[in-house]
Amino acid sequence: MEFLVKLLGFAHSKYQRVLTKLSGCSKARRAILFAPAVVGLLTGCGEENVDFEQVYQDVSQSLTRDEAQIDNEALRVNAPQNFGAALSKAVLQHQGYLAASASEREAMSLVGVAQSANRLQVNGNSTVGAVRETGGSQPDETTAGAAVGINVTQLIYDGGEADANDAMATAQAYVAQQQRIIVSNDIALQAAQAWIDTWRSQSRIDLLDQRTANMDLLISQMERAASNGMVDRAALDSARRQIVGIRLERTRLLAELSDAKLRFKRFFGISPRKLPRPEGVINQNDVLIGATVWQNAPVLKRSAANIFIAKQQVSMAKAAFGPRARLQAGITSPMDEDESTNASVGIFVEYTFGDGGRRKADLAAAQSRLEAAEAQLGDEKQMLKAEMAAAASQLRSLDQSMPLLKQQIALSSSEAETARSQLATGQSNLR
Repeated sequence: MEFLVKLLGFAHSKYQRVLTKLSGCSKARRAILFAPAVVGLLTGCGEENVDFEQVYQDVSQSLTRDEAQIDNEALRVNAPQNFGAALSKAVLQHQGYLAASASEREAMSLVGVAQSANRLQVNGNSTVGAVRETGGSQPDETTAGAAVGINVTQLIYDGGEADANDAMATAQAYVAQQQRIIVSNDIALQAAQAWIDTWRSQSRIDLLDQRTANMDLLISQMERAASNGMVDRAALDSARRQIVGIRLERTRLLAELSDAKLRFKRFFGISPRKLPRPEGVINQNDVLIGATVWQNAPVLKRSAANIFIAKQQVSMAKAAFGPRARLQAGITSPMDEDESTNASVGIFVEYTFGDGGRRKADLAAAQSRLEAAEAQLGDEKQMLKAEMAAAASQLRSLDQSMPLLKQQIALSSSEAETARSQLATGQSNLR
C-alpha cells in the first residue's frame, strides 16, 4: 500500500504541473480553457477512420501482387541435390507450413493470456478536467484539476473457470502443434509426388524415344518389302496405325510431364530439368514399424486434444452457475488538493441469478461438442487403423513382386529384340 501511495503522489504531481500555466485564471475559466484542450489532445491520439474503400484497395493489392516478386522472396531449391534435403527445404519454405507455424506461435502466446487471469491485476485511471457543484444552500463551485486512481485485484474463486481456460489454451497450443506436423507431412507427400511424377514422366518419354528412334527406318524397310510382295499391305497399314498410337501415347506423356512440372515448381520454386531418380527417405522396415504404432499419428493426437478442450469447455460452462469472488484494493486522489485521498480494500462477490437460459444453453452446447469430439476420435481410429493395415499389406506385396517384375522386364527385353528382327518381314508389329 505504501508503494501505491508513492506512485499516486508522483502521478498527481505530474498532472498538477500541467495546470501550472492556468494558475492565474479562476477555477471556472480554467475548466473552460482546459477541457477543450484535453478533448483535442485525445482526439488527436486516435487514428483516422478506415473506410471500406481503403480495405478493398488493401485486399486487392494483396491478391494481385506480382508473382515474380513472390518468386524472388521464396527460397530456391536446388533440384539435383539430395532428394531428402530438397524435400525438407521445400516443406520449410512452403506458405502453408509458414501459416501453420504462425498459428502455432499464436496459440502458444494465448497460453500466457489465459494464465494471466490467475495473476495479480493492476490498472490505473485518471481524470483531468473540472467538476461543478450546483444546487443546495452553498453557492456554485467549480473544481479544476486532476484525479488519479490505482486499482489492484486478485481472483479468489470462480468455480475453476480460469483454470479450465488455462488448460484449454494449453491444449489448443498442442492442437496447433499437431496441425503443423499434419500440414508438413501433407506438403512433403505432395512435393515428393511431384518430384516422382516428373522423374517418371521424363524417364518414360526418354525410354519411348529410344525405342522409337529408328521407327521411321523400320517403316521404310516394310514399305520396300511390301512393294516386292514380301509383306502384306495389311501389315504395313497396321504398323502405320500403331505409329499413330505410339505418338498419341507420347503426347499423353508430355501432358503428364507438364502437369508434374507445374506441381514441381509450386513446391521447389524452379522449373525442373533432368531430375535424378529419387532415393528413399525412409526404409521399408521403419515404415512397417510405424504402421504398427498408428496410435501416435498426429491426426489422432489432435483429435484427442480436442476432446480435452471440449471437457474444459464443459467445466467452464458449469463454473458459470457458481459465484465469483476477487480481492480488490484501490486508492484514488481527489481533484481538489484540500480533500483527502480515498483508499479501499475488500472482497467483491458477484452471482448471476438469471440470464434467460444462456448458461444452460452454453452447457448443453459444450456437452454436445464433447460428444462430437469423442465420436470423431473413434471414427478416425478405425479409419487410420484400416488404412495403415492396407498400406502395410500393399508395401509387402510390392516388395515381394519386385523380383518377378525384374524377371519379366528381362524376358520382355529379350522378346523385343527378337521381334525387332522380325518386324521387316511382317512376323511382328511395332508394339
